[in-house]
Amino acid sequence: MTNFRETSWAEFTNRAVPAYWLAEYKYCPSKAVLEMEVEEEKPQQLVKGQNIHEQEAREILESLGPLVNVPHPETVEATMSFSHQQLSRALRERVTLANAEGTIMFVCIVPDLGVWGIPDCADCTNGKHPVIIETKTTGRLPNKPWDDAQVQIGVYMLGLEVLGFDCKYGLLRYKLRQKPEAVRDFRVSLDHNLRQLVEQTAASARQVLDGAAGPAAADTPGKCASCKTSHPLLYRHCRQKLV
Repeated sequence: MTNFRETSWAEFTNRAVPAYWLAEYKYCPSKAVLEMEVEEEKPQQLVKGQNIHEQEAREILESLGPLVNVPHPETVEATMSFSHQQLSRALRERVTLANAEGTIMFVCIVPDLGVWGIPDCADCTNGKHPVIIETKTTGRLPNKPWDDAQVQIGVYMLGLEVLGFDCKYGLLRYKLRQKPEAVRDFRVSLDHNLRQLVEQTAASARQVLDGAAGPAAADTPGKCASCKTSHPLLYRHCRQKLV
């Protein structure tokens, strides 16, 4: 994006792609686009997962003590500067920063790709470099990290690099919705393959959003079967369902 640092934050976010949506696009392009066009009530499993995230974030923020009023930067440059200051201070104090609804402590921006996002938290307790921890709630703990989740945390790690931090890896944390104490962590390296995956996914999504291409169907029938159950309204509107 040209002169992105001088661009207003509102203008940038109106054009840029959020990391959570890019992850949804990686999972199923058609579903991600339909979610922008069709108003659907949030599935209960999603609401439960969001509540778990929010509770954890509030606990982390409360552990930091009284917080000063978090400003609302007006430009991309100001937002990046604020995020850098917050993370640098957290490293000095060796604490974990978290983002909660209404209290955004830092954001991650990758201007060259036109993507940005708000991570769950950054563990700065090592005092050297922030480690993004992104939590996903699920009905069954996976044996390996999901590709779409790797795209999302990849955006966050690239955003830390843009701010000048050394970021070699992050953690994808999976929790059972019905038993949040059941946890499985995966260390995700910011290697060439992940960089390429994020870049390719962002480029494909931008083509679709700009109208230069149509969204592809899901890559497996199983995703369509899952959507039929958990997102019946979207499923009915989808013209590319495989089952």
